[in-house]
Amino acid sequence: MNTCLFVVSSIRLFLNTKKTKEICVARSHYMPWPLDDVVRIASAKLLGVIFQENFKMDMHDIFVLNRYKHRLYLLNLLRSQGLCTVQL
Repeated sequence: MNTCLFVVSSIRLFLNTKKTKEICVARSHYMPWPLDDVVRIASAKLLGVIFQENFKMDMHDIFVLNRYKHRLYLLNLLRSQGLCTVQL
């Protein structure tokens, strides 16, 4: 943590630990010590893609499939109400 704060303070940036979250991505079982006052999370969403600490994409797949199912349901609902296919 001291190294991180030193680099940040040397370029006159301050780390807001209330808003900062940490995700540790590693293939081995060795996990570095968590940073002081920074919450460690298991997954993070960046530019619409969910990244997990174990390199799996199952959370992202579930998110995308749920969004697809919801939109398909809405289209079927509109079609059942008599909306023309061209208007969809």
